[in-house]
Amino acid sequence: MKKDLDTKAVDFDPFLRHGELERTAPVTEGQSEMWTSIAMSPEANLAYNESISVNLSAPLDLERLQRAANRLVATHDALRMSFSPMGRTLHVSTENRCPIALYDFSLESKDSQIQKWEALRRAATQTPFALDQAPLFRLAYVRISENECRLILSAHHLVTDGWSMAVILTDLAKAYSEGKLAPAPSFAEYALKEKDQIHRDTSARDYWTQLFLDGGSILEMPH
Repeated sequence: MKKDLDTKAVDFDPFLRHGELERTAPVTEGQSEMWTSIAMSPEANLAYNESISVNLSAPLDLERLQRAANRLVATHDALRMSFSPMGRTLHVSTENRCPIALYDFSLESKDSQIQKWEALRRAATQTPFALDQAPLFRLAYVRISENECRLILSAHHLVTDGWSMAVILTDLAKAYSEGKLAPAPSFAEYALKEKDQIHRDTSARDYWTQLFLDGGSILEMPH
């Protein structure tokens, strides 16, 4: 019975494993192409991992960092997104708590710190995201010494890119320092507008195709 529902029901699961379902939206054309490449070659999933790291010269207040990360995720709905099993629908979760992985290498030798840091960096890019489970975003805090720490931000290219990763980092810093963020444009709204535009473009093309289905009248050009 469950299998039959999975294959024949509408293409979204309202029983999210990470928060409640806030809204749905169609995937964009770019996301659809990316999803298709992943479906054809699951190994391609890792190729779409985005990751950046930041060195900090002072430790962060972890409670404050957690509040900033939560505010970041609440502001950017792309960081609360997952995808339906067939990759046709975006799910936006209500869950705005951002899990932060904590690591402490401060008691390790210098060589051990280097090895563990490199292993962590590799894991950030080589650990696949489950695309049907939000969030497709990860944050790690690493303590290197009393006066040095690092952040690793990772996300799937389906919900971010190089430019938006820079925006995410900037907003995280702002949320940490100022305790607030201005509202951000909704990715779900963008996806809906793109779908509407494609539909209107298709309707216009269909209209003219139907109008000239018989070839139309012959236009006599002057000699």
